[in-house]
Amino acid sequence: MRERLGRIAALGTALLLAAPASASMMLPMTVDELSEGADLVVRGRVASAESKPSVDGLRISTIVRLDVDEAWKGSPGASLEIRVPGGSFEGITQVVTGMPRFTVGEETVVFLRYADRARGAGITQVVGMAQGKLQVRGEADGPPVAVQELTGLDLVDPSSQEEVRSPLAVPVPLPDLEARVRATVR
Repeated sequence: MRERLGRIAALGTALLLAAPASASMMLPMTVDELSEGADLVVRGRVASAESKPSVDGLRISTIVRLDVDEAWKGSPGASLEIRVPGGSFEGITQVVTGMPRFTVGEETVVFLRYADRARGAGITQVVGMAQGKLQVRGEADGPPVAVQELTGLDLVDPSSQEEVRSPLAVPVPLPDLEARVRATVR
C-alpha cells in the first residue's frame, strides 16, 4: 500500500512539473544582433492580418500585411507580408507563446528575414520572436519611441540560466533606433 501511494505521489509530482509552460525562452538579442540577423528592417503600419491553416491543416499562421513607410535595411516594396505562427481560423485558435502580436493600424518597426533566404524575396518572418517587433508610440514631449512587448517570451542569460531584461527593455527614441540599425548595416 505504501509503495502504491508513493507511486501515486510521484506521478502527481511528475504531472505538476510537466504542466505546459506559459512562456517561450530565448537568449536576449541586441539591436546589432537583430539587425545582423535580418534581411530587412522596416518601419511601417499594419494594413491587415489574416489567419490561415497550413496545407496539411495542422498549423495556423497569421499573414500580416505591412505598408512600408521606411526601409532601414534592405529594399522591400511598398508593402510586404509577414508570417507569424499562431492565430484563429474557423473557431480554432492556436497560440505560439513568445511570438509577436500585430494589430491592424499600429505603427511598428520590425526586423525580418525572408522565409526563403536563397531567393531573397517573398514572405518574411520576424527575427528573434517577439524581440524583433517594436511598436512605435508618439510622445507629447519628444520624438516617437519604439517599445518592445515581450508577453510570453522570457529572456535567459546563457551562462547563469537566470531570466534577464531585454536590451530594449526601455522605450528607445525612434531616431536613435534608426541610427543604431543603419550603423550596423554599413
